[in-house]
Amino acid sequence: MSILLVFTHPTSINGMRHAIGNREDVLNLNNEPILWYDENACQFQPHRAEMTEGLFFVCDATAEQGLNQYLPKDRSELFVLKHQSPSYNIDGAKVEVGHHITGDRFYQPVFDFLIDDQPEKFSRILEAVFPAILPIKLQLLHKCLMPGNAPRHLPEALDEQYSDLYEQFWEAAGGGLDDKQLTESDPFNPAYIAALANLRDELLA
Repeated sequence: MSILLVFTHPTSINGMRHAIGNREDVLNLNNEPILWYDENACQFQPHRAEMTEGLFFVCDATAEQGLNQYLPKDRSELFVLKHQSPSYNIDGAKVEVGHHITGDRFYQPVFDFLIDDQPEKFSRILEAVFPAILPIKLQLLHKCLMPGNAPRHLPEALDEQYSDLYEQFWEAAGGGLDDKQLTESDPFNPAYIAALANLRDELLA
């Protein structure tokens, strides 16, 4: 069962979507560290038990210890959207870092979907924030099998999380080469194979 934590605050939400940030159920986040979205009632409820499934708003000032007591032991389906807060990491979770501003590619869909008239809000929000990127990763690795086919830049869906990793791959694989030199490069060069193996391991971890 998937769990999505969105670190936020009513004041921040209000600056993006007044219709959400000013709602009484969302304003509870001023006093409650965690709110769970009830799909049937279409509103948030205070949550003080172990998380099992669904969308949760977490006050971005919530302490790590206060949050950990509600997180499941199995975090294979735990997804987190955060901004500059909190500063701590959530071990085992899949994390996206956005910007709590209008138009952000991660935060904006959360609030847009919550006020539209369509059902299945949690699943749509989860897909918008964490699209199925495995096929994108596999396609990238396939292109990189030949140095001349390796793209100079990452796909947008991977760029923010893996840009540093891909820069390291380029440096190790001969990032100073021009297109002609890359095309003529030996894909069986041990240095290139090692760089590609590291890229694969990190993308598929």
